[in-house]
Amino acid sequence: ELNALQSQINTHFLYNTLDSINWLAKDYHVEQISQLVTSLSTLLRTSLNNGQPELTVEQELTHMRSYLNIQKVRFCGLFQVHEEVDESLLQDTVIKMLLQPLVENAIVHGLDQRPDGGGILRITAAHKKDTIVFMVEDNGVGIDPQALPNLLTQDSGGYGIKNVHERIQLYYGKEFGLTLESKLSVGTRATLTIPARRKNFESQLN
Repeated sequence: ELNALQSQINTHFLYNTLDSINWLAKDYHVEQISQLVTSLSTLLRTSLNNGQPELTVEQELTHMRSYLNIQKVRFCGLFQVHEEVDESLLQDTVIKMLLQPLVENAIVHGLDQRPDGGGILRITAAHKKDTIVFMVEDNGVGIDPQALPNLLTQDSGGYGIKNVHERIQLYYGKEFGLTLESKLSVGTRATLTIPARRKNFESQLN
């Protein structure tokens, strides 16, 4: 209990510090720093989610966009982002931090390796029967065909997608998870499938 209370204080202190940096950046009219700090604060809040394992699709997308806002500053002009999201699924629930690792993988291991810029990152979310299907696609350098089959089953030096796949299967069952398709010099598509569950799903059944 003491450790839990202490962690709350640490988190509160961190948010207050970020808020102070934000206001200082605004005072000095450094809008880019203000945007970075705001995005980082949102990223942290949704990551912690008051200790709850699930959040809404809308919140998961907010978390992903906050990460993207930070990366757009770091990789200025490297890529464009296109989103296609079925708004009917925004209040469905997902376990947190599913999309950000996929987006990070697409940027760092795909788009950043392009020799000429011109990267495109496409993110889609849609209902398909009783499931939600997310897709993260890039036109990056692609993945070595020999490495591709092992990315979901073996540690691969920081890709993070193995973690996402394992968490989905542990939480939802072996019939759900992540699939990868990739061609060298063409790009990579990560498809994530989970069951469709509405917010307060359990309480609606009782």
